[in-house]
Amino acid sequence: MRRAGVVAVAVLVLQAGGGALAQATPEAAQVERAQRAGERAREKSERARTRAEMDRRHADAGDEQAQLKRAALHGLAMSGTAESRAALARIAKGSGQPGLRAEALHALGIAGGEESRALIAEVYAAAAEREVKEAALHALMIAHDKTRLFALAKAEQDPELRAQAIRMLGITQAKVELAELLAAATTADQREPVIEALFLAGDTAPLLALARDGSDPETRRIAVEKLALMRSPEATRLMLEILEK
Repeated sequence: MRRAGVVAVAVLVLQAGGGALAQATPEAAQVERAQRAGERAREKSERARTRAEMDRRHADAGDEQAQLKRAALHGLAMSGTAESRAALARIAKGSGQPGLRAEALHALGIAGGEESRALIAEVYAAAAEREVKEAALHALMIAHDKTRLFALAKAEQDPELRAQAIRMLGITQAKVELAELLAAATTADQREPVIEALFLAGDTAPLLALARDGSDPETRRIAVEKLALMRSPEATRLMLEILEK
């Protein structure tokens, strides 16, 4: 990408970015305003995602029996006994409603322990329904099972499920595993979910390195977009450097 193109990208990014900058120069003030606007946009997006999840749950709420079952699953997760784990396992591995199986997986993630984590991975491997697979990935994140999430992120052939596994690694702060995935990626499309996960993990250093590497303009743009959303002095300096060139 030519220098003018990099500047244009930086301007666009800063218009959608987020962060807090010192008011030392007019340029810094402009960046701060743009970044704050971007952070508000990000918060709005997260609220929309939360509302969508709530809407999904409320759609099921009309069934009183489903509500009772959901409460019972939560109770089993909190009890932590072998009997409760066995009950959760039967539901998660069964052929019942995907929504209820997803709730059981969530409960297993809360219950934690190696037995629960192994079961979640087993359900993921056997499930045909995407909803169940996605719930299994989320459950592994809740259980903080970096090892299995990392294995799935490397082996999964479905791009969307792989991206979700990588995202869960970001939420669990799996910086070492993400660094390995980033090193193995060869295209911008492969790097993008890893960059997103690094952003979620708050790992600024590799994002700065990508943003300064001109060998792949698309990867560079993606990294700059994420850095523009981070409250990092180093990211701020990089933004100003790009704008000043």
